[in-house]
Amino acid sequence: MSATREHVLICGYYGFGNAGDELILAAMLHDLRALRPGLAVTVISGDPAATRASHGVDAVHWQDVPAIASRVRTADLVIVGGGGLFQEYSGIDPDSLFTDRHYAITFYAEPAILGALCGRRVMLYAIGVGPLTSEHGRRTVRAACDAAQVITLRDEESARLVASLGVDPARLRVTADPAFARTVTAGAEESEGLIPALPPGPGLLVGVALRHWDVGVASYFWERELAAGLDAFLETHEARLLFVPFQRLARAPENDTAVAERVRSLLRHPERATVLSGAEDPNALGVILGGRIGYILFYS
Repeated sequence: MSATREHVLICGYYGFGNAGDELILAAMLHDLRALRPGLAVTVISGDPAATRASHGVDAVHWQDVPAIASRVRTADLVIVGGGGLFQEYSGIDPDSLFTDRHYAITFYAEPAILGALCGRRVMLYAIGVGPLTSEHGRRTVRAACDAAQVITLRDEESARLVASLGVDPARLRVTADPAFARTVTAGAEESEGLIPALPPGPGLLVGVALRHWDVGVASYFWERELAAGLDAFLETHEARLLFVPFQRLARAPENDTAVAERVRSLLRHPERATVLSGAEDPNALGVILGGRIGYILFYS
């Protein structure tokens, strides 16, 4: 380790407007700072200015490969994670590795491979893996695993898939998603201004987190079926629904608000459901999910 201030470089889906991933980063930083109060942290980000302001870290742009390589060379530890990073829903271009065209698997594998080449310590931190549909994808993920001294995964299925790549199962450890380890310290009263006005009435407040999905299924079909299921629940329980969008980018695959609004419009009881606005701040989201909602339904 460095004789002066220790430096960690973190790569994940950060700075791209996803509240869930920002909550993961906040939880990781909380734990790292508890272990090393003077730790210097750099995050590879889609929006470095926003990441600096939200998390109190240094940040470099995700397409600035020279800056990323420079930070890898000075890091005591390179962390890739957390979240479901190594998947091929958007395909893979092996020629994009180490270029500003990297994305998905090549983007996340790159700091790990660079770390190994520079003799840095590398950790894959609570990652999700799969699906991997091409030999290029499998080889790139295997290279990232070979680069790491520590590999933790957030579910058993990911661990089995990584082992199938030829990685020694003894090197793999299944652990929790970092966001689940976050301690909610704020009281419910602190979230009052963040939650929109809800319909009056007794019963549970049930969170519903949806995302646009059309891989192998027509989105209109599952949205209609989900609305019917939620109606059946509302008709047999004293409850209200709070749709919690995590991703709020304008384009369809990353616009969870649009999906939530569509499903709400299909309900027979839309007056008992509200779509959360705001709460992009990860700490606010943690308070809402950890302190106000009785049950949470995720569909992705």
